[in-house]
Amino acid sequence: MKFRIVLLGLLIVVSGTSQSQQTQSFTQSLLEIKLALKQTALSTAQVDDAFKHVKRVRKSIVNREIAEVPDVGVYGYLDKFLPQRVNEELVKEARLYFKTNLTLLKALEQKYQVQPRFLVALWGINNQLASQAHGYDALSLMTSLKHQNNDVISIEQIESIITLMANKSLGSVALTSNWQGKLGLLNMDPSQLVNSYQDYDNDGQVDIWNNQSDAFATTAQYLSINGWNYQQTWGRQVKLPQDFNEQSLKDTSYFPLSQWNEFGVRRFDDRTLPNVQVPAKLVAPDGRTGRVYLTYRNFELLNKLTGSVYETVAVGYLANRIKFPAIK
Repeated sequence: MKFRIVLLGLLIVVSGTSQSQQTQSFTQSLLEIKLALKQTALSTAQVDDAFKHVKRVRKSIVNREIAEVPDVGVYGYLDKFLPQRVNEELVKEARLYFKTNLTLLKALEQKYQVQPRFLVALWGINNQLASQAHGYDALSLMTSLKHQNNDVISIEQIESIITLMANKSLGSVALTSNWQGKLGLLNMDPSQLVNSYQDYDNDGQVDIWNNQSDAFATTAQYLSINGWNYQQTWGRQVKLPQDFNEQSLKDTSYFPLSQWNEFGVRRFDDRTLPNVQVPAKLVAPDGRTGRVYLTYRNFELLNKLTGSVYETVAVGYLANRIKFPAIK
């Protein structure tokens, strides 16, 4: 596998707060953050110690085109996004990795009851199968993001970073993040990591930035403890009937596949859906004129790890490409 370190350029997206509107200093923001943290379970000593080496990460160019289109990927709408995000090179590399690391992946599957193709797909979509994932000092980056736009990062995420900093299980590994404050090879939020970190290889140190087995096991543990259903997949692409009410696409209710059949929803090849009681809901990020999916509850868990419906569909699509055709 190619050795690729993903170091995304800092791109702090401003939402309703421009530099000219920024009147509070970074020092003042830090004081407010520390006051808020002292109302949490953290001790005063933990907070003060953690902030000793915090430095402001400066804002660079703001890409307003991306910022102004909610939940739309860099490549635009889904029909354009998917073939570029899940290109043939990525599919080839993901399938090769899966084949050459089958022993590890099967062991992870047995322990956590999570299909490993989803772990590899998350890695591929979130970090392009990079061998390492580093970037910025996580606490400095996250406090800088919060200073720039108070709504981007929650106090919970900063609290989680400080909790992790004091955790001996992480050993000497530096807590670094990408420009969004995501950690490790599979881009997890600090709060997701706090209760799910795994030292899978038992070397005495949790390292989700350099160690693939720790990174996969940690993500698998997160999915497992939050209700991942090993008997199900993520979803399927479907077709809607001509008279389907577009307003219904905004409904987030789950109905059994048998019920969707009665609503006139069909598989993408026009066959009827399985006559089973598996609950599913519609996801149509581009409306009825774009790709429409019936998704299962596993999709929601994946979406918590990507933070974007577009990225989550890409994860599911790549997982499908890893599975089919079967790897021999």
